[in-house]
Amino acid sequence: MMGEQKTMRKNSRKGLTGIETAIILIAFVIVASAFAFAVLNIGFQSTQKAQDVIAEGMKQSTSNLELDGAVVAKANTTSGNVTEIRFTVKLSAGKTPIDFSLDRLVISFTTENYFSANIYTAGCAPNPTNPCAKIITIIDKYTNLALDSGDKFEVVIYLPDGAAATSGSLGENDTFRIELKPAEGSVMTVVRTTPLVLQDVMFLT
Repeated sequence: MMGEQKTMRKNSRKGLTGIETAIILIAFVIVASAFAFAVLNIGFQSTQKAQDVIAEGMKQSTSNLELDGAVVAKANTTSGNVTEIRFTVKLSAGKTPIDFSLDRLVISFTTENYFSANIYTAGCAPNPTNPCAKIITIIDKYTNLALDSGDKFEVVIYLPDGAAATSGSLGENDTFRIELKPAEGSVMTVVRTTPLVLQDVMFLT
């Protein structure tokens, strides 16, 4: 009888030990699962963040603007100065609209002896004291000064001439650089050189 009781006690201890071991293993499995879920969740968040950064980088590195036609210049052959530069821009395929409002677009102008960080100003008119730029909407389907798909805007730059041609003027064989800097997207750059002999109207290539 005593032997049977001892055997039952040993078996009960073994049973309790087995249950405790199972509980510990289950706890380890639950903790490991929670940890794995946390790691996966962090991984998914990091991947999403990386995708957002890449998408934003692509958006900022590719220009939303492109030329639509030639760069045309007009000159006063008597004074020997370029008086106007004109070119048309359109939205690149698949790009988001660009706001051409004065506070959302910057147009810089550079020559060998002149630089202006922003010549896009209100009240720009021919024969200015300093180079200035304005926008003429050729096609603006929403009439909101935002360049949408199918729209065409003309960039017009007036340059000093005559007595005013002391700062930022262009003559023969002069290289100039125009940069359109929208709020989003890469800079659109136009670099041209005037011909050796100025004419009334010139196509600059």
